[in-house]
Amino acid sequence: MNTIPSLILACSAALLVSCSRESEGPPATAIPATAPASPRGPAKASEAPAAAAVIPDSGDSNATLQRLTQALRDHVVRTRTVPKDFDDFAAKSRTSFPPPPDGKKYEIRGQEVVLVNR
Repeated sequence: MNTIPSLILACSAALLVSCSRESEGPPATAIPATAPASPRGPAKASEAPAAAAVIPDSGDSNATLQRLTQALRDHVVRTRTVPKDFDDFAAKSRTSFPPPPDGKKYEIRGQEVVLVNR
C-alpha cells in the first residue's frame, strides 16, 4: 500500500519539474531574429551586378549557339524574366557575342538560341 502514494508523489514531482523548465526561458532552438536570405528570394540592392559575359568567335557556329543558349538560361535565372525575342535578350543580358553568319540571324526558339535565315 505504501508504494502507490509514493508513486503518485514521484509522478507529481516529475510533472512539476518538467513544467518549471519550460517557463525558465526560450527553448534552445529559438529562431534567430533575422533569417538568412533565401536563394530564391529577390536579390539585395547592395549586391553587385553580374559581370558581362563574352562569347568568343570560335568559328564553330554550334559551339557559339550552345554558349548563347547557356547565357540565355543564366539571364533568365538571374533576372527571373524571359526575353520576348533575341534582340531583347541582347539588349538586356550584357552579353557580348559574335555576329551571326551571312544571311542568318539569331532567334530564340523554346529555350534555345538557334540560327534562322533572314
